Amino acid sequence: KLGRGKKKHALPDIEDAVHALLSEMGRHGTDVGFITETRHEDAGTAHLDFALQGYSCYWSPAPLPAARGQRKRAKGTAVLLKDEWVANRPVRCEERWKHKGGRGIMVAVQREDARWIYFMSVYACPSDGAAGTVERAEALDLAEWATQRLLEVHGERVVVAGDMNAVRRAVDRRTNALTSYDRRKHALPQVLKAAGYLDVSE
Repeated sequence: KLGRGKKKHALPDIEDAVHALLSEMGRHGTDVGFITETRHEDAGTAHLDFALQGYSCYWSPAPLPAARGQRKRAKGTAVLLKDEWVANRPVRCEERWKHKGGRGIMVAVQREDARWIYFMSVYACPSDGAAGTVERAEALDLAEWATQRLLEVHGERVVVAGDMNAVRRAVDRRTNALTSYDRRKHALPQVLKAAGYLDVSE
């Protein structure tokens, strides 16, 4: 997660967050990074792209609130690719692969056998809210976007990662019980399950 804040316990300055991210990727020898809560807007990535030298970053920006005074949610997602790993490989990121609300992005990298592997970074709503709320509308919209993208790449190799804000198994909750959000069809773990995807932690 990337962000900026002044309050106690707030997210670190974005430059520090980028440095920590690259340090961890280097330590683990990671070629692909999935980033959520970037909190950036359309014109807000120039300083990040500079800090991420050696990597190519594909962004799905977090739009500004529609009305003044509306709460700005911590959105924005990205996929980070190590330049050395993707050197001389075609990389695709279609406009429709960027969720309009900044909650998801999909990037494709061509493999040595000329087939493609797809990487999807997602940041689900913390809750799905009540019927008719902004939260419920966002949760439904993200589920529809993810469903369409998964149908589009059906049969291909796809890696989905990020912050789902919901779980498949009760054991993954501290309360050892699923929430109503976990059980809803539009919760991302349920969307992935319906599409036939495996949870590597299971």
